[in-house]
Amino acid sequence: MYMGDLEPIISFAVQRLLKPGDTVLDIGANIGWFSMTAAPIVGPTGSVHAFEPQPQLVPLIAASVAMNEFSQIHLHDYALSESDGTATLHVLKGNSGAGRLTAELGEGWKPVTVKLRHAGEALESLCLSKVRMLKIDVEGHEAIVFKAARETLAKALPEV
Repeated sequence: MYMGDLEPIISFAVQRLLKPGDTVLDIGANIGWFSMTAAPIVGPTGSVHAFEPQPQLVPLIAASVAMNEFSQIHLHDYALSESDGTATLHVLKGNSGAGRLTAELGEGWKPVTVKLRHAGEALESLCLSKVRMLKIDVEGHEAIVFKAARETLAKALPEV
C-alpha cells in the first residue's frame, strides 16, 4: 500500500543516494514511511532495518511490509538505547510521532512500556559489513543512541 509522498525532499534524496543492494537503518521508524520509501530502491538484494518500539505502531509497519511483500525490511520492535531492558515511552495523545524516553511530561502524554536494546550490541548482532544510509528520529534520544553505538557504527560507518 503506497502511503503517498509525505516528505518530498527526503524522498528525492533517498531516490538519488540509494541503489539496489544497499543497507539502510531506520531508527525511530514510526509508521514506517521512510522504510517503505527505501525498500523498493534497495530491492530484494538490499536490506532496511526498521527500529520502532511503540506497540501500537509495530503491527502497522508489519502490515505494510506484508502488503508490499517487502522481504528486505527487517522490523525490530524495540528502542535502541544505552542498555537492555524496558523503559517508559511517553507518547503524545493524538500524535504517535511524538514519543519520548524522558521523565513524565504531564497531561496529554500517555506512558507506554517499551523494550530497550543496547544500541551497539543490537547493531552488532545484525552483522552489517556496510551501511549506506542511516536515518534517526528518536525525539531527543539521538545522542544516547550514537554514544552506545559508536564503536559498532565505526566498523560499518554509514555513508549518508
